[in-house]
Amino acid sequence: MSVIVTLAALIAAIGVTPASASFQYRSGTRLSATTWTLNTSYPAVSGASSIACPSISVCYAVGQNSSNGPDIFITTDGGSTWTNQLVPSGVETIIDIACPSISVCYAVGQGGSNGRDVILATTNGGNSWIDEFTGSLGQEFYSVACPSTSNCYAVGQNTSFSSGTIIATTDGGGLWSRQSQSIPSGVGALFGIACPSTSDCYAVGRSTNSSSGTIIATSDSGAIWTSQNLPSGVQDLYGIACPSTSDCFVIGPPDLILATSDSGASWSSQNLPSGVQDLYGIACPSKNVCYAVGQNGTGDNIVTTADAGGAWSSQKVSSGRFSYISWISCPSVASCFAVENNSNSVSVGQYSVSVGQLGTIIATANGGNSWVNENPPRGVDNLYDVACPSTSTCYAVGKSNSGSEILKTTNSGSSWLSDTPPIGISDLSGIVCPATSTCYAVGNAGSAREILETTDGGAFWITLTLPSGVGTLGDIACPSTSTCYVTGFQRNGLSEIGNIFVTSNDGGSWSSQTLPPDVGYLFGIACPLVSTCYAVGQTQKSNVATIIVTSDSGITWTSQALPSTVTALFSIACPSAYSCYAVGQNGYSNTSYLLATTNAGATWNSQTLPPGVADRYSLASIACPSTSICDAVGNNASGTAGVVLATTDAGTTWINEALPSGVSFLGGIGCTVEGLCFAPGKGEGTVGGLILVGQSPSTPVCSATGVGSANFARGYWLPTASGAVYSCGDAPFYGSLVTLGITPAKPIVGIASTPDNKGYWLVASDGGVFAFGDANFYGSMGGQPLNKPIVGMAVTPQGGYYEVASDGGIFAFGPGANFYGSMGGQPLNKPIVGMAVTPQGGYYEVASDGGVFAFGPGANFYGSMGGQPLNKPIVGMAVTPQGGYYEVASDGGVFAFGPGANFYGSMGGQPLNKPIVAMTPDSTDGYQFVASDGGVFSFGNAVFAGSLGGQGVGDVVGMASSQSSNSG
Repeated sequence: MSVIVTLAALIAAIGVTPASASFQYRSGTRLSATTWTLNTSYPAVSGASSIACPSISVCYAVGQNSSNGPDIFITTDGGSTWTNQLVPSGVETIIDIACPSISVCYAVGQGGSNGRDVILATTNGGNSWIDEFTGSLGQEFYSVACPSTSNCYAVGQNTSFSSGTIIATTDGGGLWSRQSQSIPSGVGALFGIACPSTSDCYAVGRSTNSSSGTIIATSDSGAIWTSQNLPSGVQDLYGIACPSTSDCFVIGPPDLILATSDSGASWSSQNLPSGVQDLYGIACPSKNVCYAVGQNGTGDNIVTTADAGGAWSSQKVSSGRFSYISWISCPSVASCFAVENNSNSVSVGQYSVSVGQLGTIIATANGGNSWVNENPPRGVDNLYDVACPSTSTCYAVGKSNSGSEILKTTNSGSSWLSDTPPIGISDLSGIVCPATSTCYAVGNAGSAREILETTDGGAFWITLTLPSGVGTLGDIACPSTSTCYVTGFQRNGLSEIGNIFVTSNDGGSWSSQTLPPDVGYLFGIACPLVSTCYAVGQTQKSNVATIIVTSDSGITWTSQALPSTVTALFSIACPSAYSCYAVGQNGYSNTSYLLATTNAGATWNSQTLPPGVADRYSLASIACPSTSICDAVGNNASGTAGVVLATTDAGTTWINEALPSGVSFLGGIGCTVEGLCFAPGKGEGTVGGLILVGQSPSTPVCSATGVGSANFARGYWLPTASGAVYSCGDAPFYGSLVTLGITPAKPIVGIASTPDNKGYWLVASDGGVFAFGDANFYGSMGGQPLNKPIVGMAVTPQGGYYEVASDGGIFAFGPGANFYGSMGGQPLNKPIVGMAVTPQGGYYEVASDGGVFAFGPGANFYGSMGGQPLNKPIVGMAVTPQGGYYEVASDGGVFAFGPGANFYGSMGGQPLNKPIVAMTPDSTDGYQFVASDGGVFSFGNAVFAGSLGGQGVGDVVGMASSQSSNSG
């Protein structure tokens, strides 16, 4: 929350200079959701022809180096650094590259003076590249596509320039076979290919008469290729992207994009923005989202669609002017990398096609690199704090000429409306919303102390009665809809004494808590649990910062040790009971401080801030949508410039983010769990209250085609009933039924990861099991008679697995999967809905009424919701590392039993777009669960690594963590 109002009497003492009090409405418009920035931290190359990004952090680019030789360079940190890789001798040019995994890639090009064909391959992340051809096939290759690590197709033309050519491998490059005999007559050079599955491919180019374009397709792995009907007048086609087997987009000059949604039975031209001259590359990370790149009359050109081509809009590279952007790869809808050319086009075969001659790489991450102005209602003078209880709903508080202001948005900030606070309320400085309809706001006006409450989404606000003698109010935190803590301070002679008041009955009554004797000003508070809170401020000496903590609902508060140079702390955010971040300053040197703890405050460490921030800006507020992602805001000493700092690596590095012009002060910040952040403040001069909105930096994403890295630290997998697998955050993508072109006989109902998290299994309701990565297939119930359908699976510590049916039947397969009994054939009040394995190899079954049944080693019964009233049925369970367990209901209610099963919060009583379907524990302390639309909710130390909520996915059925195999 903001500290400007609550600290008005203390500004001089702690060295914060107030800004001008002359405010009016500031107008603004929302910028494009994607901002492009120039990336220059890679080896000096004179040509870059293609790029492939198997994950959001790993990309391979190919081209020519400064000595005009071939080059392959790689980044493993999202483009921050690039390194060259060794290319085998005899290779003259490399034109295209495809990477079906972060370690397996194939590249095509040409050899030396003999002009032989070149296909390079790596299976170890480019540590070594092998030239898979030792002689010439009389062909030139221009493009390669690899729907799996073992299946690849390369297209081009024969060296006589008389017809197109296709070769393919099904064994990872051990043998490449011509498919020329199956290509229709009249097909000339083929410039691009896309393979949405191992059996389905589309190739584009031109006909042999050089007067028209061509698209050919196969649905049987290239045994037969057929020509497709195109609109009249279509000439050369350069590139193609197919996000599914039925949806494809094709580009060609001068400004052509063709699209099909019926596997090529019909192709239609798309309407593009004016100014587009030539398009050379296209990428479609989803069937709705595509990016196409090329050139226009003023330089660089990027066009994008978010509605499957219904509308295309132009995007502009933010710095520099470029002639050509020739190729693009998008590992997710939010992250893309492109190679750029600033000179004339070059030759590919006998045709002139731009492939990038200056080796520029541009990138977008769509995450916090820009913050844009929202449009608060007119008349708002200043805004101090904001709270966002849901993805779309936020409340902001401040003041206007007529008194206090409460603003509300229900559309993620596209528009804000004024709520009406009670008459006589003149100033509000902080707000917290434990639910979308329940909020508490605090303020100070002269001698008045104010706490307002709404329980109907702001339609009606009431003033709560506080104990007599309440001093200045500082901050408020509400870990539940009924429990709130308020900080403050009151004068006692020449010093201030800190206060904390608590309510556990929705503000009906407030009681004062006993604090350590030296606590003075208390400015901020955060409560990750109902029982656990941290409060920050100053001691009574007024020159030493303080942090006090309670873990017993305020019965006892204790002081924590801090660095001696910090004189005041203004705000604190605690995304878990163990991880907290606090901002403040040294009042003597006007130096900003940012402290962090990962051990519940046993130690607090100073964070390193970007150059020029610590000694020029005061940080007023901080918000952390996850344990590793935080945003802090403030302003300079003169109140003429705001600042936003961001971290995505738990404070290891902090970035000073770019802001729109005219922002003079930012006093508060609030972020949704998905990372959408709002920062209220004011503009410069006579400009009034404003709200900035931005996506928290590097917000994790989920992809059905390949996201993740090798560290597994922050990720999970989400399967759908149709067999797609979305990898989120650092969870590597190992494949899915959709990418293999397989339709399961029955819907997928669950997923489980291997013990080393380098693979996963999918299980269908008929008991069929599908293994990916290092997951071994040990058998299944697929094709076997079942009394009831399978509803889930779980993995043993040794790597075997169990299937469980809705009647409680257990089926064991592989190492460590021993049968210890089941509920099969036993009477059940309600059907079984899930299972989980203990660390010792036993297992639990859970029924929809919350009944728990324990079998085998380590499976102890610690209680259940069986026979207890439930608002909604139980849908899953998860086991803690200590052997306790959680149950989760379809409304997001969480119930904890046994060792290590600590309650960190839930979605019970909160609005959900879709019901919860599964949960998984964190490997340390916490849990996550997922809804059927892919919305993810993380509690405790469990990471938030991305979500599918709001992306149109409607059949998510399970969840598996990349940190723990005890998944549901």
